Amino acid sequence: MQQKLSICCALAHKPKIVIFDEPLVGLDPHAIKELKQIFVELKNAGCSILISTHMIDSVEDYWDVANIMIDGKFAVTKYNSPEVSANEKSLEQLFFEITEGDKNG
Repeated sequence: MQQKLSICCALAHKPKIVIFDEPLVGLDPHAIKELKQIFVELKNAGCSILISTHMIDSVEDYWDVANIMIDGKFAVTKYNSPEVSANEKSLEQLFFEITEGDKNG
């Protein structure tokens, strides 16, 4: 309930920039669905949204630019666009490649 209240308070004044820190944690499935729809509505309204999360697969469809950080520093920046080739790695694949390295070698 606290998470929902915090999100409502943050959005009440229709901001142009919103920062979410682990926004899906503690939400039930219906609230997660609603929040994802809010991400889309905010983006379509021209709002800049920064989402900090460890749940990469949960935001896969909602980002334009993603940064993966290691030890507090940007390790890689990935851009999401319709022109992405089928051979390009997903954000999740890229994350594990960077954070786990080559475990077979």
